[in-house]
Amino acid sequence: MNKIIVLIVLLVPSIVLARPLSDVYADGKVVFESVEKDSNYQLALGVLKKVNAEWITEKERTVFGTVFRTTTELEPHSSEAVALKRLEENAKLQNGHLIFACDGLDCGSSNAWANTRFEIKQLYGMDQSQSYRVWEFASDEGHYIGVGYTVRRGNKRVYAQVDVIAVSNNVDYVPMVSSAKAILTSLDQQGYFVFRGYRLEGGALTLDAQHIEPIVKAMRSKPLLKLKVVGHDYLAGEEAEREARSINYAQQLIDALIAAGAKSDRLTAHGVGGLAPQGMEGKVRIVLIAQ
Repeated sequence: MNKIIVLIVLLVPSIVLARPLSDVYADGKVVFESVEKDSNYQLALGVLKKVNAEWITEKERTVFGTVFRTTTELEPHSSEAVALKRLEENAKLQNGHLIFACDGLDCGSSNAWANTRFEIKQLYGMDQSQSYRVWEFASDEGHYIGVGYTVRRGNKRVYAQVDVIAVSNNVDYVPMVSSAKAILTSLDQQGYFVFRGYRLEGGALTLDAQHIEPIVKAMRSKPLLKLKVVGHDYLAGEEAEREARSINYAQQLIDALIAAGAKSDRLTAHGVGGLAPQGMEGKVRIVLIAQ
């Protein structure tokens, strides 16, 4: 139990005090910059594929809000790996929740990302060098979505595109479903993934089925991966009650994962009640920790 508690302490989120991803490449050269208020942003949540002579994404979502866009040419001798690392580290510091991730040829055509999706020709680079990320950020000010694309051109110059959407309809905002790749990336880089596919109504937890399948898919792609499912409870009651409820939350998620095809011997339930600091994750939290 002590080991789990130590791990959970590391999950306390930092409060987003300003627009996220706003100062990732301070040493670079800003090529383009714009702010669009009351804009409908077409958010790509899948790779780009050509269908009937048209580039489309497997999945997308329209987000309404103020869109901040910045295209940066990184300093000479930078690499696309450095560009991506700086982006990911910044997102982690600001408690970004990874929704979608792709790298290299898995992202599709850089030409399509540059000229069709972002409409910025400088982003057309080598397919194998590209990376694309989507994060969600929550703060006292509301919800933000961060989009990052990094690439190296044939002339060895490295460019980064950062789009941040300040969501306008925060009251009706529904959290997005993280892809299997995003879940694995979070587990690999942070050691944990925060599960958000649930609703708490009258003290009862209801799981959202569409958040279950990506976890099962991630586990299938990594046969040796084992997960500790850790529940947290900050509702009223004695600590013993909170611990019992938190274990129940964890077991409820495990049961849903097993029903969807996950192997039971790769999942263990744990509950820490309200012993871990609450942070900003609400009255209930469920965390997957890679063993």
